[in-house]
Amino acid sequence: MQTNWKITNIVFNDNTLISAHYFASLSDDKNTVETQGEWKFLEPRNKVPFNELEERYIIQWIEEEASKDGSNIIKSNLEQQLQALNSEKSILPWVKPTFKPNIGL
Repeated sequence: MQTNWKITNIVFNDNTLISAHYFASLSDDKNTVETQGEWKFLEPRNKVPFNELEERYIIQWIEEEASKDGSNIIKSNLEQQLQALNSEKSILPWVKPTFKPNIGL
């Protein structure tokens, strides 16, 4: 499964990319899960001039910063949501199941 990304907005100040608003989705044969958010970059992103900036660069930077020990938190959460949708059964047949996050603190 591949995560589909879309950058919906960026905040750029003094030739530095400060943050990016993103939309990400993951699908299988039956379901699609989606998330959106704002990623505030930990490291200054001023390696590419604004007029040469491409969406793929921003997606790559978000993926890099959102990864720890080889796992990307955004992608991992989407995968968990998709697995939950495929395994949970609704009590009422007309009510779609909702994702209940498992937050380990």
